[in-house]
Amino acid sequence: MSWRYREVYWKEVTMRVRRTIGATRVTDPATVRGVLDSIFDYMLQQFEQVVSKAVGDVSFLMFVHRMHESSVLIADLFHSGDKGVKTQLTEADFKELPVVRRVLKLIMEAVLPDQLEKAITMEQLMSSKTSRKHVPLLEELLYLGLQVIEAKEFINIASMFEKSIALVSTWKALLSIRTASPYHHIFDTVQRDIAAYPNVEYEQVNAELDAVLHSAFGCNLTEVQKYMPGLGTGIIGRDEFLNELGFVHEQFELVRPFYAGLTLSAANKLPLIESFKKMQTNNRLIYRPFIEFNDQNGNTYWLVGSGKTLESIRALQTNALLWGQLPPEWTSNEEVKAFVKDLEKRREALMIEQLIEQLVRYGVTHDNSITSLLGPKNQGFNIVKKGPGEIDIIFLDEARKVIYVCECKNNRPRFEVFYWKSEYKQFVEKYEPQLERKHSWIIGHKDLVQGHFSQKFRKEFDFSGWAVEGLFLLMTPSFYKYDGSFKALTVVDFEEFLDNDFVYDYPVLGFQRSDESTYTIEYPYFKNVHRLIAEGVL
Repeated sequence: MSWRYREVYWKEVTMRVRRTIGATRVTDPATVRGVLDSIFDYMLQQFEQVVSKAVGDVSFLMFVHRMHESSVLIADLFHSGDKGVKTQLTEADFKELPVVRRVLKLIMEAVLPDQLEKAITMEQLMSSKTSRKHVPLLEELLYLGLQVIEAKEFINIASMFEKSIALVSTWKALLSIRTASPYHHIFDTVQRDIAAYPNVEYEQVNAELDAVLHSAFGCNLTEVQKYMPGLGTGIIGRDEFLNELGFVHEQFELVRPFYAGLTLSAANKLPLIESFKKMQTNNRLIYRPFIEFNDQNGNTYWLVGSGKTLESIRALQTNALLWGQLPPEWTSNEEVKAFVKDLEKRREALMIEQLIEQLVRYGVTHDNSITSLLGPKNQGFNIVKKGPGEIDIIFLDEARKVIYVCECKNNRPRFEVFYWKSEYKQFVEKYEPQLERKHSWIIGHKDLVQGHFSQKFRKEFDFSGWAVEGLFLLMTPSFYKYDGSFKALTVVDFEEFLDNDFVYDYPVLGFQRSDESTYTIEYPYFKNVHRLIAEGVL
């Protein structure tokens, strides 16, 4: 990707910021936020102006779609360990690939018209060629799109932690936006760690969804994949596509809501500014692989590709289904709506099943979904009515004499900084008090827990000298994991925790000051950064 546009756009940004703050280094939160907002607005405005040149240009849309199809293939080859692709691209290229793919989607959304000014030609329908005349425009849009996303990420970081972002404006160089030390290294560590976790997929749940969709609409996601062509981009008439799948005209009304849920058009796409902010909204190309538009005669066409379709189906299955985020075109059907409602109730149970399998495999004494504690003569003490509420899991480290009380959260994957602040707030304001209440109650009622485990396992326990620890167990990593008041482990981490004899070590991060003296920051990372700042160490 060419960065020559930096000399055009970033130079203009530099001059604008210099007129605002002068040639200086700025860390004042209000000033930094104002400048970042102005950069976001400027880059978004430039993106809109440039992309307007291509709105309704089917040739350009197909070109960008082909680039995206290629990027899907490259990503799959990289993740499968293909040696050939690793020799062609650098580590920096692979690190940049996800955000480049995101911008490619944003470009396709932006150029999507309601109706074309011309009819679709046979050449466009049959063509598999890529025209290089579109390269300069795509490069310019990639640069601008990346700048909009980067500006938004800086805004999100600055809103989470005051004085974490610094602006460096000089007379001799272009403006520099820096994540202040040690925030930069900590954020990089957190982002790399979150990205390392695989998305969780429940094959049985996917099969259940397929069955419900087929019952409701006569088609499902597995059948969509089966009928897609090989790698490539193609335009096809909507009704022709359905005919090729074997549907006769009389069945169109049945299957159309299903395909409408996989279709993005000018009518249901988000406004551009919202597209840059809300990466996980359903009306995004990430979840809707079929791009729909009409020609001048009102004929409806779809732009499709096997790579994009597979990507969207994966996203629906791993990042939407369990959290009830299916297309409204599907959930308007009563059968699908009931399935989604039931699945949301089962979400935590699905995760707890995995955790229990791990505890059983390692021979750990435990109980789960506890609503009542067993007492003498099997009389129960209702902890829902008389205690802290249902407890997801309690397990014992008998060697170290520790009772672990666990709160399980089958949380939605959140890879973008945009969502971190709200998710962290939810943990601190809602989930932490829940776990704290259960943790404190167990400390004060160890005798009841002791009686419960003694009765359940026909073994005499004495918890009088035991410690009690609260623990969040998560399906996917959360920003809270790195800065919570309670330790938080994913299902993957929990396996490591059990395998390592109830030990999970957060890495200690090392830093060097400008005078070459060193210091370290331990978990919880950001809390300790703020403590060191308050103590004058940083």
